[in-house]
Amino acid sequence: MRKNIKKIALCAVLCGLSLGTIAQSSITLPQTITPDQVEEKKKTKNNKYVDSRHAKQIKEFYQDSVLFLDIRTKAEIAYVGSTSMVDGFVSYMEHEPFMPWSDTQKRFAMEPNADFVKGVAHFLEKKGLSKDAPIILLCRSGDRSAKAADLLLASGYPNAYSVVDGFEGDLSPEGMRTVNGWKNKSLKWSYKVDKDKLYNP
Repeated sequence: MRKNIKKIALCAVLCGLSLGTIAQSSITLPQTITPDQVEEKKKTKNNKYVDSRHAKQIKEFYQDSVLFLDIRTKAEIAYVGSTSMVDGFVSYMEHEPFMPWSDTQKRFAMEPNADFVKGVAHFLEKKGLSKDAPIILLCRSGDRSAKAADLLLASGYPNAYSVVDGFEGDLSPEGMRTVNGWKNKSLKWSYKVDKDKLYNP
């Protein structure tokens, strides 16, 4: 019942907008998550958040007026899967060539992708969108997407939204990603990757 009320409320907000509003690049997306609902490590400087289900609904409604990017590593996309709804894949961080182990991070080391902002600019240009267009960022669980949103803000892109539960979601007490996220909400995804959506500078 509560889920249906949320859907109806979001639909009311979205459907109340005119087509003229949708055509503008400076759309303000409905805020489905407030800053007080976001844990500290996932907060962004612009405080713009959505969860995975609302990211799907927003993309379906606004379509090409919104840029939706999967910013995980190539390995994650290849072995964990993604959704065909994204407009492109551009890694915010990527594994080093021989993937050394990081004792501090307790995983294989990743380094920031120096071409990340260029990749975002590439996909905006491809869709004919300006720097102030809404950009929805999807990572594994909302940590990297928050950092990526801050980087974009500092680079002159003010409307980056972080998907707070990401593609796989948060860890359960048992250490499994079964709590939330795109996959756990049974939203459309597959292991197939559209080569035309890859950013290869």
